[in-house]
Amino acid sequence: MNEFYYETKSIIKDDSIYKRIINKSYKENNDITLDDLIYIKLNHYNYDNEVVEGELIVNKIIMDDIINIFKELFENKYQINSIKLIDDYWINNGVESDTNSIKHNNSSAFNYRNIPNSNNLSHHALGLAIDINPRQNPYVVFVNGERDYSNFDEEEIYYAENRVGDHVITHDDLCYKVFTKYGFTWGGDWNHAKDYQHFEKIN
Repeated sequence: MNEFYYETKSIIKDDSIYKRIINKSYKENNDITLDDLIYIKLNHYNYDNEVVEGELIVNKIIMDDIINIFKELFENKYQINSIKLIDDYWINNGVESDTNSIKHNNSSAFNYRNIPNSNNLSHHALGLAIDINPRQNPYVVFVNGERDYSNFDEEEIYYAENRVGDHVITHDDLCYKVFTKYGFTWGGDWNHAKDYQHFEKIN
């Protein structure tokens, strides 16, 4: 199918989506409820330029923006390696599962977790952030003013240093232009770190 399509589904206790995410990306908490979230199934182009199915969970308040963004990306044949729920890569906790998802170059959104090495909630925990093509767009932290590559492999180091080539997000990239058109901010513009894969919208 070479036309964009999507389906949305509320997440109800004991349904199939709930059973996939409970006590993984979603756990009972005082910050966000199932009623705040929406499951979206959509199609996209992968790195082989094939149209494949993807799925993500986001906050309902950005649902329309997300659908419009991915529609524009699809119509321009923008390639995203994969879009799967973080739960498909679950190991131990939200941060380690996020790392595992990144290692598989998976794009994902909702994940009730803290920012790594912090007690503060990530905007992913509220369904207000999404990471795109993370292998080519790594999250770079600074230690004593220097970029810390201690947990990176050679590919991640290369893309952290070289912001050119296929699937690399920059200010000239379509992904950046479309997300920011809908009011999202980009982690590549941060000063305290560089999160080249990350887009978020805080209403």
